[in-house]
Amino acid sequence: MHFVTQAVTHPRVTQGVTMLNPVEGTIERSGRYHLNIRVPAELVGHFGGKEHLRRSLKTSDAKEAEREVLLVRAEFERELMKVRGAKNWEQELNRLSSDQRALFDKFGTLDKLLDAYEETRMSANFAIAAHSRHTTETEEELSREDELRSWIEERHERAFIDTELGILRQLGKTASRLGADVDLPSDLAEDGLHELVRDYREVSGADEKVMSAYENVARRFVELHGDVPLKDIEVSHLREYVKAAAGLPKSTRPDVRSLSFRAAISRAKQDHLETIGEKTVRKHEGLLKRLMTFAVERGYVDESPFAKFKSPRPKVKHSQTAKARKPFQPDQVQMILTYTKRYNPWTLDRWAPWLAAYQGMRREEIGQLRCQDIRQIDGVWALSITDAGEGQKLKNLASLRTIPIHPVVIDEGFLEILEGSLEDRPFLFREMPRRGPDLVDLKLCSDGRLTEPYGKRFARVLRTSLQITDRALTFHSFRHRWEDAAERANLPQTHRRVLAGRSGAGDSQAGYGDGPGMMALLASLTKIRP
Repeated sequence: MHFVTQAVTHPRVTQGVTMLNPVEGTIERSGRYHLNIRVPAELVGHFGGKEHLRRSLKTSDAKEAEREVLLVRAEFERELMKVRGAKNWEQELNRLSSDQRALFDKFGTLDKLLDAYEETRMSANFAIAAHSRHTTETEEELSREDELRSWIEERHERAFIDTELGILRQLGKTASRLGADVDLPSDLAEDGLHELVRDYREVSGADEKVMSAYENVARRFVELHGDVPLKDIEVSHLREYVKAAAGLPKSTRPDVRSLSFRAAISRAKQDHLETIGEKTVRKHEGLLKRLMTFAVERGYVDESPFAKFKSPRPKVKHSQTAKARKPFQPDQVQMILTYTKRYNPWTLDRWAPWLAAYQGMRREEIGQLRCQDIRQIDGVWALSITDAGEGQKLKNLASLRTIPIHPVVIDEGFLEILEGSLEDRPFLFREMPRRGPDLVDLKLCSDGRLTEPYGKRFARVLRTSLQITDRALTFHSFRHRWEDAAERANLPQTHRRVLAGRSGAGDSQAGYGDGPGMMALLASLTKIRP
């Protein structure tokens, strides 16, 4: 910062009254200078909430007043550097993986982390040197008993060295991520699962919910096996992970979720907590497999060690297996749609169930609709489900579609939402705030999605207000019901696929032609009566 002060001259006398020469950052009262400086917004909290500093400088000397002002300005500079430095430091900490952040928090400061790194480096070097001497000394002929004892000692030493090197790698990479100049050996600095996940985030463009799943499984893998370089990961690592993961607690209690991999398994055993199901374990397995496939695609490794791995599936009675999702029954659909009529006509709560029931749309597809996504095509009112706008995403390429609006939805008054100016809104629908009567715009959540808050509200209404308590019935049950209605109406598969935004995998005709026209789709859609 550069501060400009006015030149100092001698006091002036006007009509017998002494007038002090002006000094920037001061005002004159009773022949003395008084400080009057605005506090930078970032420092208001530091100065007890004061937006201005005002006090007597107890001097009528312009040079002394100027010096005092400069001292205050210098203090502002120092404090601003601290505040901005702290913000930058917090940003650096946020770049750490969860286990790296936990490691940093354990030591508290970067200096202490570096001290631990040096101590571990010396310990590892000492262990390696001692191990080398031991193996050299035992090259002579040994008895069977001594040979067995030497083999056990060698295994213990090797395990200790591997543990020390793993800790050294984690300490060094954490310090390096925070900007420290760490002389980490090249074989220990190689990319691991955390670096792979960061690369996947940049390349894939996956939303926060998906990336959170990848980051969590990478963290758990590292907690179990250490930060293994990608080139050293073997199929045995996945096999051991899948076996151990079956013991993870299902509990969402904060004191359980914050535990490390091994600690969480121990807590589950100790407190007899319910563990995660086979489906969740398979999800972990699938995420790790996908990461290693990505590692091949990006050239980190030549082939995935997990490619042929398949964990055993327990035999189950299919007749006793409950479906994860079930369709709503017709009377349940009617009950829900009737209930929505109490909501404001411009809200997501009013229209999301109608569009899901009659259009077969996914919840997020509905929430991200914009005013310009509704228009007439060949005289037919239609919806465009697209990812063209900011904040819009699609599940896959097949989800990109333009479909007619069901006549029942139009008769219900849906098009009235287009009345008035919507140009200043990011999305078509709005929602009620937690407090106050005014509607608010939909906003992206931390996971990159729009409709998570609405999904929770819908679930509460379903369970408490409408007494639909079956956990297999969710908002997505509308889509299942739509498919049943399409089946009963005998809709052509090509029409069903386009209307619902489903992939044409397995259909040899899916890639041919322009597909059904708008009038043909409308004729089919009109038959849907959920």
